[in-house]
Amino acid sequence: MTEVHNDIIDSVVHIIDTCAERGAFKGKELQGVGNIRTALQELKRRDLENQQEQQIDPVAQAIEIARVEADKVRMSEKKKTSTRSRKTTEEDEGDSF
Repeated sequence: MTEVHNDIIDSVVHIIDTCAERGAFKGKELQGVGNIRTALQELKRRDLENQQEQQIDPVAQAIEIARVEADKVRMSEKKKTSTRSRKTTEEDEGDSF
């Protein structure tokens, strides 16, 4: 849902509350109206939770990307060190003859 939808839900809940305060609903209608009000508020609550989860996901993705890149750098450095060590060993073996 969008912010506009949440504003509409807030407005409808406000209208229901105002009408209830003014006695616009008969007793037998109150349960149905109350159920609609509760359902609207639950819909808005779930939407807000989903929005928060979606905001967290990009952060988690960025952390994972940074971790993968750091691993690549470490592996590259390890490979360079291993190659240097191998070259040094080969040179030392060549000098001993």
